[in-house]
Amino acid sequence: MGLTPESFSAMNINTFYAVLEGHRIKRESDDFRTSYFLRSLARILVGNKDAEKLFEETYYGLHPDDMPDREKEKNDYMKQFNLV
Repeated sequence: MGLTPESFSAMNINTFYAVLEGHRIKRESDDFRTSYFLRSLARILVGNKDAEKLFEETYYGLHPDDMPDREKEKNDYMKQFNLV
């Protein structure tokens, strides 16, 4: 995170958690960008169908809490249009 001992000891707990959260968001953004790049590269090398699977495996492997619940999304969509 690039903190010096002086700046680390001078910050309060709220500032520390804000810096920590910013670092987490940046790391997540970098992981998303890397996964997107891999998907783009895979589209060239292996085709469209496998490229999307590679993106999901790469990104959601690093961030499993962000994985969408497909069944819940489908049920919400169906309820929205009274199809259930």
